[in-house]
Amino acid sequence: MENDIVLNLTYKQAEFHSAIFDRKGNIRTDNILNEFNYFGGIGSGKSRIVMTCIDQICRKYPNTHGVLIRNTYPELNDSVIPQYNTYFKQWRYVYNKTSRTCEYINGSRLDFRAFDTDTKILSNEYDFIAFCQLEEVAEDLFLQSLGRNRRKAGGLPKNIVLAEGNPSAGWVKARLKDKALPPEIFLVEAKTKDNPYLPPEYEINLRRNYPDFWIARFLDGEWTNLNEMVFSEFREENVCEIVDPKNIHRDYIRRNGFDWGWVNPCANLWGYTDYDGALTIYDEWYQNKTLPENVAKECNKYGSIITVADYAMKGLKMPEREHEDKTVWSELEANGMRLIPCNKEELSNIVLVNILLKTKKLRIAKNCVNLIKEVKNWKWKRIKLGADKNQFEEPTDKDNHGCDALNYLCAEIFGRVSVDSDKKKEYEHSILKAVIEPPKMRISSIS
Repeated sequence: MENDIVLNLTYKQAEFHSAIFDRKGNIRTDNILNEFNYFGGIGSGKSRIVMTCIDQICRKYPNTHGVLIRNTYPELNDSVIPQYNTYFKQWRYVYNKTSRTCEYINGSRLDFRAFDTDTKILSNEYDFIAFCQLEEVAEDLFLQSLGRNRRKAGGLPKNIVLAEGNPSAGWVKARLKDKALPPEIFLVEAKTKDNPYLPPEYEINLRRNYPDFWIARFLDGEWTNLNEMVFSEFREENVCEIVDPKNIHRDYIRRNGFDWGWVNPCANLWGYTDYDGALTIYDEWYQNKTLPENVAKECNKYGSIITVADYAMKGLKMPEREHEDKTVWSELEANGMRLIPCNKEELSNIVLVNILLKTKKLRIAKNCVNLIKEVKNWKWKRIKLGADKNQFEEPTDKDNHGCDALNYLCAEIFGRVSVDSDKKKEYEHSILKAVIEPPKMRISSIS
């Protein structure tokens, strides 16, 4: 192509580029690939090759409309946009700072957008969509974006998706690594050392300063042993069908787990343990700015069940002025909730929940959509560059109200196996008991 940039590609970049384009620079039609992912270490050339492919599409196919997305505006404005305008010559396009758009001389257009700022991302139509640091984007926003990738005016032989990022626990790992890739998805994985054009001391300095778990992820591009997810043992097999509360056996032990919130939502979970000691969360309730009488009404909708709750509510005054002389705990009790204090050893509770998930002793009904979303997205706090090299043993305190309620519930109910009262009664009057438990002989004391 005329005025092409001469770019020395690494082996991994060339692999990525050739999966998209043929030797003439056209988008390939001899395969069914339509989603192209480049994940790996820092400096492995992820953003450069994705942006190079974007620029090539815009120049090759007039009147194309694409979008390059980063999750938040500050990173988009401070990193993505300056990078793009540094990589490519301005004669190719005119960058409009107000609209954050590259307008190419052939009529093509590239938008720079962020989910926390731009509300129209999911209402426009595009010939292609690209993501920077895909692992930072919520799964539901990614999936909704795919539905907007349907514009045909640019003449592309197929709508495509481009994405890059660092290996991360969560939905991206589940999509790209935890199962066989669908035939339409392509993945390149690269390490920092795969880029021979970096200064020789670059990787050495990073290895000297990074903690081990950063080296594994950000230099070696490893997906294994990623410990960002708090509930790292959660799998889709832990999700079960919806349970009708009317069909829960009367002898099953039932408990509620409750986490109070005012600006943030209250979260209440309903659970029961069966004869095998497995815990099922069968319903949830989330609501903010709700007074205790309404909270109690909702939480008691399946009966006055013992509720495990944060005892800090005993010292928490009501947020509404007319109730400010009363505590949240006392008001909930006054309105009929049967509260018992929870175990707040958070790290121990998290370990317990992960054990229950791994051993399939914890199931969450699929109607508990808020809890499932929280479980998938609750992360450990990330270490900052220059901070202590030991990883924080502390989860983020955001969007975790259902997770807190789950911790309380599991810590209280673990080990409580339900007993079938009918079978117990039958056993008490059976000859089997006489065989298994013969009468104890009384031994007289010798004076």
